[in-house]
Amino acid sequence: DKQQKLEHDFLEAEASLRSGFSSYAAHYTELLTEQRSFFERAAKSLESYLSEVHSEKSTEEESLAAAKSLAQEGAEACEGLLNAQNEEHARRDSLLKTLQKVEEDLSKVAK
Repeated sequence: DKQQKLEHDFLEAEASLRSGFSSYAAHYTELLTEQRSFFERAAKSLESYLSEVHSEKSTEEESLAAAKSLAQEGAEACEGLLNAQNEEHARRDSLLKTLQKVEEDLSKVAK
């Protein structure tokens, strides 16, 4: 009788332990599933963010290249204008010297 009670108590304790462990394992598995889902969403968000960063980088690189090209074109245009202005000044100086010489020659002839 005492042996049967001990066996009965043991079996109840074992069943309780199995039930508790089973419940613990189920909750732990659920927690792991939730964590996996969270990390997968986080990874997808990071991949999306990385894609946006790469896209922005490409856009900024294209904009920078275009700005450099425009700056180069502007510098070339300014240089061209300065050269044209210098040539114009040289022509005017040459013309002025020629006119002064003609004026001297005319004044010599007129005397």
